[in-house]
Amino acid sequence: MNEYNHRQAEEERIDKEAAAWLVKRDRGFTPEDQDDFFQWLGEDTRHGDLFAEQQKTWHEFDLLAQWLPEHSEEPNPDLLANGMPKRHWSHWRSTTAIAASFVAIFCVWAVWMGSAERRSENRAEHIVAGNYGYFVLEDGSELDMNNGAEVLVEYSDKIRLVKLLTGEVHFKVAKNPERPFVVRARGTDVRAVGTAFNVLLSQDKVEVLVTEGRVRMEQAAPIGKELGSTKSRPIGLDLIPGQRSVVSLKSATPVFETGVVQPEAIEKILAWKHETLDFDETPLSDAVLEFNRRNEVQLVIADEVLKSKSIVGTFRSNNLDGFANLLETVFVSDMEVDRSSDSEIVLRSL
Repeated sequence: MNEYNHRQAEEERIDKEAAAWLVKRDRGFTPEDQDDFFQWLGEDTRHGDLFAEQQKTWHEFDLLAQWLPEHSEEPNPDLLANGMPKRHWSHWRSTTAIAASFVAIFCVWAVWMGSAERRSENRAEHIVAGNYGYFVLEDGSELDMNNGAEVLVEYSDKIRLVKLLTGEVHFKVAKNPERPFVVRARGTDVRAVGTAFNVLLSQDKVEVLVTEGRVRMEQAAPIGKELGSTKSRPIGLDLIPGQRSVVSLKSATPVFETGVVQPEAIEKILAWKHETLDFDETPLSDAVLEFNRRNEVQLVIADEVLKSKSIVGTFRSNNLDGFANLLETVFVSDMEVDRSSDSEIVLRSL
């Protein structure tokens, strides 16, 4: 194999690996997956470049997927206005390599869809967060699980049911009006279509805090003799962003204690939660600002020339070391990371 063919084969291999990592990330990284991912990125500077290209392509597919035939007779023209996503290929990449990249994405997607179909036959899934955990369910809904939280996911064609068995979980629900999303915690139901909210289940209470959209909170009616009774109807209320409601589990009759929570208080309540940060040609200075807003250890850019460097990728907001490593090994070749301080990570030009 000559040098040209060897390089082409290498690029095709990396493309396939990048597509596989992208699908795995969208399904939800475990801490071990995240470590392996950053190790893969650091092995070769091309890994980060091609992963970013795959991510852009995937984003274009996501936009097109927003249209379905029942929405309108034709897709939104804006989804197709830019044609195929722009890609910065090196001069030696052939059309065959480009095609291989798209085949790789399709094949991995097909495997994912096949596994989703298999899961539809048995959709009960038990998830436990030994410490902080982030999970993406089959419909795209996201779960941020606090230390020790435990859920049982029971999806059907008509309802997406998640039973909170213990602990605290923040839910970001994928919108689907035809298939309501319900969180059930010790007889209390929280119903949503497409929104975000936090549910805390302790020994003596269920606490719900809405951060986006609107939810319906109900105390489920008892059904069957063995559950104690009978014709009683569930009571409940609607909650909007900034509202929190608490139901005591010690009271025989459900009572909702509801109030408004100020933004500063919400930040403190959800301080345990680490967000996903998406950067698309984002200046390094802006990316650093987003990390610094969410962490005690601060990133410091020591040289002005670094501030305008563009960043592409998706990161967990608490993974400062991983982000700094990626900057040093993939995005900014002329930069070094200084970790000599316990309170700062300093980024410097070489």
